[in-house]
Amino acid sequence: MGRILCFCSLILVAAAGVASAADVIELDGRAYVIVGTCAQPTYSIRLPLGPPPGQGQMEGLSILFGAGAEGSGYRFEADADGWALLSAGPGGERLLARDGASLFPTTGPVELLVKRRDWLLSIALNGRALAEVADGEHFGGLVAVDPALSGPAGEPVIQPVGRLYFEDGFMRPEDDLSLGQWKAENGRWRLHSVRDDVDDMELGRMPSEKRPQSERSSNPFCASAYAEGSGLLGAGYWFWDDFEATVSVRNGGTTAVGLAFNVRSPDDFFLLRWENRSQTLQPTLVQLVRVRPGNSRELLASAWVNGQLQQWYRLGVRTCGRRIQALLDEAVIMDVRSDESLGGRIGLYVEGGEEGREALFDDVQVSSIRSYDYDDPVWLGSHVAARQGDWEVVRVERRARPANFAAVLRSADGQVLVGHEGWPAPVLSARLTAPGQGQQVGFVLGLAEGGAGPFRVVLSRDQEGPRLAVRRGDGPDQEELASCRDFALPEGDSAELTADLTRPGELNVYLNDELRLHLVRRQEGRGRVGFFARGFPGAEFRDLRVAFERVEDRRDCRPRRYSAKTPSCSTGRARRAPGGRSRVGPTPGGTWGTSTGARKWRCLWTGASGSSTRPPASRPTADTRWSRRRRESARRTRSATASS
Repeated sequence: MGRILCFCSLILVAAAGVASAADVIELDGRAYVIVGTCAQPTYSIRLPLGPPPGQGQMEGLSILFGAGAEGSGYRFEADADGWALLSAGPGGERLLARDGASLFPTTGPVELLVKRRDWLLSIALNGRALAEVADGEHFGGLVAVDPALSGPAGEPVIQPVGRLYFEDGFMRPEDDLSLGQWKAENGRWRLHSVRDDVDDMELGRMPSEKRPQSERSSNPFCASAYAEGSGLLGAGYWFWDDFEATVSVRNGGTTAVGLAFNVRSPDDFFLLRWENRSQTLQPTLVQLVRVRPGNSRELLASAWVNGQLQQWYRLGVRTCGRRIQALLDEAVIMDVRSDESLGGRIGLYVEGGEEGREALFDDVQVSSIRSYDYDDPVWLGSHVAARQGDWEVVRVERRARPANFAAVLRSADGQVLVGHEGWPAPVLSARLTAPGQGQQVGFVLGLAEGGAGPFRVVLSRDQEGPRLAVRRGDGPDQEELASCRDFALPEGDSAELTADLTRPGELNVYLNDELRLHLVRRQEGRGRVGFFARGFPGAEFRDLRVAFERVEDRRDCRPRRYSAKTPSCSTGRARRAPGGRSRVGPTPGGTWGTSTGARKWRCLWTGASGSSTRPPASRPTADTRWSRRRRESARRTRSATASS
């Protein structure tokens, strides 16, 4: 939680005249004009680009980002023949992705979006993802543009992105029931407080000490809404992505309720829409919809779940790159991919209803994902750092849940590595096939340069039965640190194996949720991780997950007193540096050009000065209302028969 959103400092360029050598990167005989820099490792960049000055159309573009002054970093190029994403480093240049599709030449401006995250690197053009690759060679650095191919068509934005956490239980002072940072696009929205219950229950004549008090009970703070047509209440920023967003909802008689996400404008967003209108508990329809300008709607997926009017449920979505998962009461009910899932604000959604027949919303929470799930064909097939042996990705059907995928080894030996050296010490877990006589299966963790060697968690079977061991090192000379045999594991069965390095100085190994090995370690445990099998064709790894915090770390269960306060948003919103601006860009009329020849260039960049103010540290807090509603929902039937 230590990484904080801040605004990067930008390079201040001369107001007019020829660029100095420090303002230009020379690469392959081309001069790239530096438009900004970011010291943060993760960021989002929006570059509005148009034809170069004096030209009627764009023939292509070339952009450097995460770059050093010598030209190392990423380069994205596009022209009439297609596009390519490359990485340049000490070992030379590598091709990361390429495609023959192209938008060039074009007379109109284009918007290029670059997203650098812990593991994913994404490139989008005009609102549609072109490339999504797993690469960790470069992070923060310079951003530069080839002015011979494109000029500025608007204000560029370089936005560092850190850990996101936002929550709102709609608790407000009694004399200020405002929406706060929420913005109502349409519909009738209202906040409710303890005062409503006092009036509704006709308790106004009771002494004040006997009236309901918000700080001593699960209180009725919430938002209600109905709409003629549809209503949307939004919050957040354009760079919110790779998050899990959840909200408690209760339908009191509207046509539909929902959770909007990746909101770019009031008519451009994704929507998890639920027609929960049944008076009794029975299957109801949930849809995942892409809403586009002009009221165009595309159905991406649907599911049938048990629902009932006047009952509280937990509705949610989880996004990671182009992947979208829909959640109901914490269960995944839909799992899809969309090239238009690029991030954005969130929103509460309502259709129909009237006063007295409204939808209620409460306990909104948005937080960055802290794990990567390698359980779909894209992550298992493409988003890996290295692969040895012959692996196949196999579809696994699951009752009442979307199917997922497993990695199956077809050769005798094999290993798959994921992540990069900068990954912090993780939790690695998977359900894997129990080994037979002479076979091995397990994990490798802590693959970083300069360490004492990786840890290997090995599940094997010999003449004495199954055995679980932890070894250190690579190659034939591995040091065994600990082992045990005090468990039963039928041959051919499956087992859930977990290795946890997140506790400082510890390595804990769990088998089927039981702690089997506990070791003291001196290494950091950071770096790549992976899974392997030896002498074991047919070894299967499913539900593979790499997380960077333990489950018990996600919620602080210490009791707290409710207080009237505005929404919490500790690290998920932009903060301005004192005396500075939140964006930078060229002044009107600014152009990009080369530093030599006839193409002189003039471009003024203004930057934020001073240091950002660090917001107070914050952690997710327990919410007694959500706990109560979750228990109520569990006593009913939670999320039912899902089908896409």
